Amino acid sequence: MVEPALELERFYRVDCDEIAEALEGLLAADELEIKRPDDVGLALEPYLNDGFGFADLMIATAARRAEAVELMAFDKKAVSSATALFCLERENRYCSSCANNPLFEY
Repeated sequence: MVEPALELERFYRVDCDEIAEALEGLLAADELEIKRPDDVGLALEPYLNDGFGFADLMIATAARRAEAVELMAFDKKAVSSATALFCLERENRYCSSCANNPLFEY
């Protein structure tokens, strides 16, 4: 799911609303078996509403599923995406005070 989103975003300059709609269509297609569809669903809301990259959010969902307590990267935006996703899961909203805490404590 990440590759189609990146291709549409980078090469075709499709906006995130249209990409999210396309991803939702792929999720709904009976002909396809999507690996970890719940992860895709969890990433779509902050992708649409908070300006995070879809690929970064998918990395964050994988880290959360692996029960990672810390995510390190050279890409500060990716780490911010992971933090936001963990806050969304915990509080059902973006928690800006948690964005400065790389440990994602509960």
